[in-house]
Amino acid sequence: MGSRLGIIGEGILGQHMTKIGRALGMDVVFSAHKGRYDMGPEFMPFEEVLASCDIIM
Repeated sequence: MGSRLGIIGEGILGQHMTKIGRALGMDVVFSAHKGRYDMGPEFMPFEEVLASCDIIM
């Protein structure tokens, strides 16, 4: 499909949506909630996720 799914946070809904997005062939990226920067290296900045994703969850 080639779409990019942005997941905000790391809650249970986001974990399940990650599985669904990957099963559909989407590129899945993660962000901390707006204003937080302590989530770890695998998280992208909030603004970057908003700008680069086709779908935000």
